[in-house]
Amino acid sequence: MTSLLPSVTRKRPPARRVTLTAPVAQAVPAYGVTALPAECCGFLVGSWRDGDVEVFDAWPAANATMRSPASRFLIRAEAVLGAIRRAAKTGRELVGFYHSHPDGAPTPSAVDVEQPWLGFVHLIVALPPAGPGTLTAWTFPDPGCPARRLALDKVPVKPRAQRN
Repeated sequence: MTSLLPSVTRKRPPARRVTLTAPVAQAVPAYGVTALPAECCGFLVGSWRDGDVEVFDAWPAANATMRSPASRFLIRAEAVLGAIRRAAKTGRELVGFYHSHPDGAPTPSAVDVEQPWLGFVHLIVALPPAGPGTLTAWTFPDPGCPARRLALDKVPVKPRAQRN
């Protein structure tokens, strides 16, 4: 039987740098604004090579939390499995998750720290009442370790298959 979770269970080098395509860098804050006053959440899809993560797509997910959707998010397990399968069909993988902090800081909250997806990229968009949103990238390398901020580039990137 083929594993449904190859990108999740495969050991990867820790993330050091995240590069977002311009459409992803624009879409995630837009998803956050659309979801207000609740937190938005979703999937980051791309490729992972030697700690460099390239994000080519951001797919919205339903915020399934029943508690305080303005300060929490929950993505159902079946949605995660669906995203893994969908990414695999495109030749990419699930590299992380994004969510918004309405009126919050662009840093992991206490709730984020309680239940991280270890080893994945966590993109946070802070949405202040005035001004543009702020994107930051984080990872939680190991259980009990604090969040580590990642270098974040927001530039147009061609998929590897299209590079010369």
